[in-house]
Amino acid sequence: MKSNFLKIFSFALLFLSVAFLIKAEEKLQIYLPQISIVEMIENANHFLFIVAVLLSTVIILIAGFSFLTSSGNPKKRDKAKKIIIFALIGLFFVLFSRGLVALIKEFFK
Repeated sequence: MKSNFLKIFSFALLFLSVAFLIKAEEKLQIYLPQISIVEMIENANHFLFIVAVLLSTVIILIAGFSFLTSSGNPKKRDKAKKIIIFALIGLFFVLFSRGLVALIKEFFK
């Protein structure tokens, strides 16, 4: 019984909040910027590019620190080398994909 009351109360609260937001938008005349799907994808692509470059840089720095502090331990040194190589390969693919997208975009203009 208590669970049904909570479900009904939650639904009513949700319905009233949506109705309130619709009325508030009509009164305040809030206008959202008109953005196309292409611009939205470009913005997401740019954001993911920045995140990937920053992340790969941090990974390379951490692996470099691990390489420097390996103290001659071949396992730690080889692991750090592999991490650096894979991070550089990932960075290459990110840069290559960014260039490929720009090339395709210019080709279809």
